[in-house]
Amino acid sequence: MSATMITPVECRQHAIECQRMAERAANLRMRSILIDMARTWQRLSFEVEQSRQKNESLLPYDPRMLL
Repeated sequence: MSATMITPVECRQHAIECQRMAERAANLRMRSILIDMARTWQRLSFEVEQSRQKNESLLPYDPRMLL
């Protein structure tokens, strides 16, 4: 079974969706929860990007790629 990692774009889309729902929230508690969720999705998008950059830098070096 193969797991597919979430992409930074997907995380940002979830953040936008949470923000939009927060704008329409019926009460302040729900609005606050949705804003926190949006921030969490934004942080996750950053962490996924950082993880990908780190993994790419760990790829084996092949000098032939410079030719």
